[in-house]
Amino acid sequence: MAADIVASPDIVHSFIHNIESAFWVLLWMACAYTPASWDIGTCSSFMRDTMSPRVFVGTGGGNKLFFLRDEALLAKFNITNNHTFTSFLQGLKSTLAIHHMPWPSSPSEYNSTNILATDPETDSGNELSIDVDITVAKSSIDADITVAESSVDADVTMAKSSVDADIAVAKSKVDAGVKSRVKTYNKLMDALTDHELVLRMFQRALN
Repeated sequence: MAADIVASPDIVHSFIHNIESAFWVLLWMACAYTPASWDIGTCSSFMRDTMSPRVFVGTGGGNKLFFLRDEALLAKFNITNNHTFTSFLQGLKSTLAIHHMPWPSSPSEYNSTNILATDPETDSGNELSIDVDITVAKSSIDADITVAESSVDADVTMAKSSVDADIAVAKSKVDAGVKSRVKTYNKLMDALTDHELVLRMFQRALN
């Protein structure tokens, strides 16, 4: 049974109460019938003190409220070889806890750090803590960007140097090839200006 209904049976019943009731049934079955990280003593105490509270007129359900609001109480509960069911129960508990938290008096009090706080008005340091976290995160991101930009610049410089060196080597080889061909051409031209050599070449070709 949902904690609200245990405390006040006359309240308007909603779908949230049905979901919470299903949560308690699933958790009871997990404790009673599945091997889990809680030992027998822990399960027995939990069922006695939380699952079956003593109810009086106008009171009751306090142990269930405390259990839902405290994140640590189910954090170490693990069903053997069934991580999916364990995560489902823990996530459902965190979701149901929101229903039992006091409404914030202003939008600034509604944030991820105090959503499970029992008294948001006492958590005045949360806003400052969030600002510090944002500043630290921004500084870290800026530093990462600076390092990345420096790394990119170094890579570009190194790549440009490598390309320039390759171009210089290729140009040197081309220049050497051109000079060799020019030298050969000049030798051929010099040979052709020697008429006797040309005549001997023709005679050799005719014979």
